[in-house]
Amino acid sequence: MPFNTRLLTVRGMEYVGTRLDIVSQILEVANSGSGGDGATKNKLMYEVSLSHAQLNEYVTILTERDLLHYDRQTHTLRITEKGLRFLKTYKQMDDMIKAQF
Repeated sequence: MPFNTRLLTVRGMEYVGTRLDIVSQILEVANSGSGGDGATKNKLMYEVSLSHAQLNEYVTILTERDLLHYDRQTHTLRITEKGLRFLKTYKQMDDMIKAQF
């Protein structure tokens, strides 16, 4: 398997996904919290199927790049406006690629 991919399981089906796929899944889960409340690290680990160490690596990168914000009071990760723009663009590109196949 290439360096920048890993086996992902979504709705019981396995496929090879890229780091961008993982980033988009993290942002989706952080965005899908009730009322925009974000998501805990436990929820992200479960929903995206990442280990604690893997999640911490992604969270560090995404918060440094202002795609996620960690709320210290509620211990949740919330998607930022920049993260929402990234997710929208990613979905548009993904739709264009899927339309080709």
